[in-house]
Amino acid sequence: MITEEGGITAESGSFVLATRMIGQAGNLARLRQWRDSMPGNSYIFAGSKGSGRRSLARVWAQQLLCDDGIGCGRCRSCRLHYQFSHPDCTVFEADPDSSLIPVARVRSEISGDILTLPTVGERRVFIIDADALNEAGQNALLKTLEEPPVWAFIILIVTVPERLLPTIRSRCVLLRMEPYTATEVEAIIAALPGTGNATDSVNDATRHWQRLDPGQREFLLNLTDNSPGQIIPLITDGDFGAIYNGTRDVFRTLFTGGLTDLLVDCTAFFKENRDSLSLIFQLIAARLRDFMLFAAVAERTASEEQGVSTADTAARTPLPADKDFIFARERDEMRQLWQKQRSSTLRIGRALSLLNEAETAIANNAGFDIAISNMLLQLRKELTNARSG
Repeated sequence: MITEEGGITAESGSFVLATRMIGQAGNLARLRQWRDSMPGNSYIFAGSKGSGRRSLARVWAQQLLCDDGIGCGRCRSCRLHYQFSHPDCTVFEADPDSSLIPVARVRSEISGDILTLPTVGERRVFIIDADALNEAGQNALLKTLEEPPVWAFIILIVTVPERLLPTIRSRCVLLRMEPYTATEVEAIIAALPGTGNATDSVNDATRHWQRLDPGQREFLLNLTDNSPGQIIPLITDGDFGAIYNGTRDVFRTLFTGGLTDLLVDCTAFFKENRDSLSLIFQLIAARLRDFMLFAAVAERTASEEQGVSTADTAARTPLPADKDFIFARERDEMRQLWQKQRSSTLRIGRALSLLNEAETAIANNAGFDIAISNMLLQLRKELTNARSG
């Protein structure tokens, strides 16, 4: 993630460009080496959503286009780059009404336009969302990668490089995003622009982050693999703390509450937070994932002790390490809930499927109240009848 003196600049929801970058020290060193050795014209920047791939691509583009070749921040090219108005830096993303870049656009706007000479300097840079290229789109781009004009540089942004055709990968230099530390994530959040009020320089994301308790922060870091670009929208869209606590109450109710609690109180929570439904499902799925750790260790222990049931081994099953848990600070409470029913990996897997089915049904306009109520009842059945499974 990149910061300017006043914070992180944002465009289209992604964090972009500037003169100082938080994290990615190894990759920044690689860019400096590339600047001197120039290993090729085509690159792949790979990493998860929110990992700063586009930000780092813009750093490389700035250096490639800079009059001094270092991303000086002072020349005309760098100033245009800061303003997202550099005519020789073009970003290609999926069409607004589609998840893909159509083949026709690849042929006309990339393979065709790339032959045009630079306007400002001696180079042109094309940053392409390669996750939006299907096989036909990749094949359409292949010839350009094989014989790019000397002035053209291509940066492919992708989540997993292996989804690209081998012929594409073989013609590109690969850079994988580095993980961020928790300290770096907090620094990135703090570096976001403030409110614009001279007496209040704290940004909304920092305000939301500071309201979270340590367990909630740790959960977000574990859930996203320390991805700032995933954490920031989670904490700024709605009241994350309240949704986190409410989802924990729903999960407890599945095991310890009565039917009225489940069908009235829990259903009401879903209705009140319908705009955050995806996050709620994500939180429940994460708790089930932690449950799966307890079940898997117990089943493995039972298998090693032939003739001993999972139920008999549950109480003395060793705990998985804290680092394996998404909800590390709630590990002991989660274990107590699991031991009430000793849910098997099979039943927990079914419960995860029920979540997916309910989310899909609601997305397809199924009756909301009925879909949620049925899901809660089915979850309770799977997770509390485990002794017969």
